[in-house]
Amino acid sequence: MRRVLLAAASLVLVAACAGSSSDGDDALAPVAEGTNDITASSKLAGDYADGKGHFASLSLARKIVSGKTQNAFAAKVIVQCVRAPCPAIDMKGRWFAHGTTLTLYPENESAVSYTAKLDGTTLTLSDSHHTALAELTKQAAIPKSVTDALAKYGATKMKTTIAQADIDAQSSPASKVSFASAVDTAVKMFLTDEAALPGYIPDMDADEIAQLGCKSATKADMPKCIANAAGASIRLMAKDESPPEDGDVAKDWVFELSDGMSDYGYYAVIPRDGAGEPQIYSFN
Repeated sequence: MRRVLLAAASLVLVAACAGSSSDGDDALAPVAEGTNDITASSKLAGDYADGKGHFASLSLARKIVSGKTQNAFAAKVIVQCVRAPCPAIDMKGRWFAHGTTLTLYPENESAVSYTAKLDGTTLTLSDSHHTALAELTKQAAIPKSVTDALAKYGATKMKTTIAQADIDAQSSPASKVSFASAVDTAVKMFLTDEAALPGYIPDMDADEIAQLGCKSATKADMPKCIANAAGASIRLMAKDESPPEDGDVAKDWVFELSDGMSDYGYYAVIPRDGAGEPQIYSFN
């Protein structure tokens, strides 16, 4: 069944881009180095979501392999169907950008080229006749301190809206607790403190756990499984916000967290001066 869907997706893409596809060798999909084109790899690379048209999401990554930079893409391709919602299948491979052209080289499939336009955070992919085939929104780059904390505690699929500008707006040389330390503490408490996920899990029934795909998770791994499976999220509260109980963004790092499945949210409060104890509490 998967082979059929992949073939169907490939046919949809190739047919839609007729006249603009390329049969180039995958080995000849280099990084577009030394160019100022708007679709140069350094500008186009990133994660795109909220897709309309052919793609539900698209990730254009650059990675180092054996000392050389390579481009790799991963996408959820929407397969055309009679009745919505249409299914989306995973596809991956390599990509190459030059001028206004983005070419995808899916594994075991023919290459497909698009005319790409990146306007602010909106990426539009069109065929050779300038017909828009997909529109996606580029996601803001997640600060390394946030990705490090999520990776450290195995919650890499947690969503976040934290941007570097948010961190800079609240950073001060007088702070004794850095943002990196604060977000590390917030994620840890969310996954390990009885006032957060560990305290809520006993109230879940077997059906809820099964729907999250966490039926086989051990008691110790359950919080991490839920954080990765249920759309859990973390954000940094802004200066003009304040949580309903404790915490003050004027003097604390205050994070709002969600498990993505219940009506409960959580506030993690980490004093910037290091004098008080970090705390996390739930709200409804």
